[in-house]
Amino acid sequence: MKTHLLAAAATVAAALSLSTASAFTASNHPRIQGIANIVHDSAAPSALFSTTTEAAESSNPISSPATTLDMPPYSIWEWNTHIGGSENTKTTHSINYLSMGDTSKPTLLLVHGFGASSYHFRYNIPELAKDYHVYAIDMLGFGWSDKPIMDYDASVWRDQVIEFIDQVIHTEKEDKSIAIAGNSLGGYTAMYAASDDRIKEH
Repeated sequence: MKTHLLAAAATVAAALSLSTASAFTASNHPRIQGIANIVHDSAAPSALFSTTTEAAESSNPISSPATTLDMPPYSIWEWNTHIGGSENTKTTHSINYLSMGDTSKPTLLLVHGFGASSYHFRYNIPELAKDYHVYAIDMLGFGWSDKPIMDYDASVWRDQVIEFIDQVIHTEKEDKSIAIAGNSLGGYTAMYAASDDRIKEH
């Protein structure tokens, strides 16, 4: 599997997060320009993205105002792993994720930063889905994924990304190539995962 690292540098991460529209102005890529226009058009976000379940809307104060928007449904991946358990026993964590776009198009996995969730990419995903089959995942300890009381380090999220690709994306896609893009800690996680031999061997 060819794994391409799209975002690790702070400038690219800032562009993905839409935290500053100026990050897009130097790009001639039509998708990037399109996202920049959305940022500047105050009316556009009201027609882009929303939660899809009553539980999601009521439990997330950030997303609650966007209930009239159109968002792909969330899914749950039951991650069976030694992380949060012990070397001899595995435990299962419920991981929240979503996907959007034509499954025949190239795959793009978005990884959010510290303290965020897949909702962080709510304005990026509809635009990126025009050219990619997009996945966005809530990392363990964040968003609507499980939040076990445990020691967290970078290897936790690296392994989560690697096993998500293997157990979810690879089961849904014939094309095993994938691009991983991340913001902030997600950029580091993308780089860490993309350099791992478990991904390279595919």
